[in-house]
Amino acid sequence: MPDPLLSVRDLRTYFYTEGGVAKSVDGVSFDIGAAETVGLVGESGCGKSVTALSLMRLVRPPGRIEPGSKMEFGGEDLTTISEKAMRAIRGERIAMVFQEKIVGPYGKVGSSNPGTHTPRVAMASDCSQEQHPRFATLVTSLSSVSA
Repeated sequence: MPDPLLSVRDLRTYFYTEGGVAKSVDGVSFDIGAAETVGLVGESGCGKSVTALSLMRLVRPPGRIEPGSKMEFGGEDLTTISEKAMRAIRGERIAMVFQEKIVGPYGKVGSSNPGTHTPRVAMASDCSQEQHPRFATLVTSLSSVSA
């Protein structure tokens, strides 16, 4: 089997609050190969959004990605690359696509913005950007990516 495009190992994202530690993502591991399409589904509050935010390195305090979490995309370690390098990946190679009426739950990722580059990994949200601008459900769309 070829190397995965995205490899996540023991991803742990915790939120440290006055009330204690909320383990939003605790030990998630998965691989996604080029040309695979994968959806992450689950009940409300199970960590889908925080998983997506973690992959984009958009988790803000009091949350943090715990040491020992591994996220590799195209051979790059997303947990250790610089913020400048991560900004170059966001939007071009990994992006959030918010599910709004124009896209709908069955629309194609590239169809929401004609003429623009389709990212290699896209994350779509089940709510509008205005409602929850920082949260997304991970839905990777790699079917148009060549190996």
